[in-house]
Order: sequence, then structure tokens, then C-alpha cells
Amino acid sequence: KKVAVAQDEATKIVATTFSMNAATDVSTSGETPTEAAAAALNSAQSTTDAAEAALRTAKSTTSSGTTATNGRLKSKLLDETKAECCFLSGTSNAPLCEAIFRHLGCESLYGEQKQETMEVKRFADGEINVKILNTIRGKDVYVIQSTSPPVNDTLMELLLIISTARRASAKRITAIIPYYGYARQDRKVDSRTPISAADVARLIECMGVDRVVAVDLHCGQIQGFFSPSVPTDNPESHM
Repeated sequence: KKVAVAQDEATKIVATTFSMNAATDVSTSGETPTEAAAAALNSAQSTTDAAEAALRTAKSTTSSGTTATNGRLKSKLLDETKAECCFLSGTSNAPLCEAIFRHLGCESLYGEQKQETMEVKRFADGEINVKILNTIRGKDVYVIQSTSPPVNDTLMELLLIISTARRASAKRITAIIPYYGYARQDRKVDSRTPISAADVARLIECMGVDRVVAVDLHCGQIQGFFSPSVPTDNPESHM
């Protein structure tokens, strides 16, 4: 736009100067119209040269300004696309989540200026409703939720949190499950019985989780119930 404006201004300057010089020369001097026109043409040529110089300067300024702007935009874009983390804590073990946040230096989440990142409600009929209050688009999301008693409620809450995060365009979802419910049902102990630990793994995986971290699984083979696309870690405590 600056280049176009400068070009229009240069054209106007040339035309105005040409007509003014021609009229002034004819009226004030005793020259013939041909001589006046030649003088005006020379004056217009010099004005045109000056206008072209101004136009080149405007182009140079605009070009450098555009480069600087692109540089700022690129820098801002790089800053915005840096990996960011977001922690979503379920209701199964609030003290554990608080201890984890304090260990990571996120004490402000539980101080006077506590900021909720997720809301979990239960309807009158027992249904669980999950709502993430802040944007998590493009972020690494860590869901902290044990499937401890009541196992079915906490398991469903975990599944809904993962599903909500996936639908909210999270970049990567890691489920941190300190207590893995149904872990003792890791094999068929009788005919016509389920392998519940494997079924739970399939449910969690179907919700769109990218990684699972459990603690002290009842049996290490539970890690194999998840597909290779969902790496599973099993840190063990030695007390």
C-alpha cells in the first residue's frame, strides 16, 4: 500500500509541476510557447527524477518494514508453537495431585489464586460430566487419575477426561494411573470369564491416549495389553 500511495503521489507531483511551470513560463516571460513548453518539460523531467528517487526510498522502507514484521511474526509463531504442558487432575486422589503439582513448582494452582483447569460434575442419576475450562489445543496433556475405589466411577471419569482432551485437540495425552483398577484380573482363571485388565486397557486406548504411566502393576504383562502405538511405563517402588 505504501508503494502504491508513493507512486500516485509521484504522478500527481509530475503532472502538477508540469502544468504550473508551463503556465508560469508563458505568462511571465517573453518566450514563445515552444520555448516555454521545452523549459517546462526540462523542469518536469527533474521533478520526475526526484519523484522516482522518492519512490525507490519508499519501496526500500516498505520492504525493510515488511521483513521486520515477518521476523516478528515468525518469532511470535515459534514462541506459540513451543511445547506446552497441561495437567488435568481427576477426583480420585486430590492430595496426590496437589503433591505432584507442588513438586513440579505449580504451587499457584493450589494457593490463594487457585486456577481450576477442569470441572467434574455428577448428575442426579450418577452420570459424570467433564468440562475443560482452558484451551489445551496443541498442548501435551497429562491426566492424573487413579482407578481406585469406587473403581467403576473413577475409571469412567478417566475415560471421559481422555476423550474430552482428544476432542479438544490436545497434541499428546499421557494418562498417569497410580492405581490400575482390574489389574488382578489379568488372565482367565476359569472358563467363560473375561480378562478384565486387557479390556480396561482397550477402553483407555480407544479413547485416544498416547502414553500410559502406571505404578506397581499387579503383573508386568499388563503393559502388553496396550498396542505398540501406546507405550506403557510401569515404575516400581522399592520400599
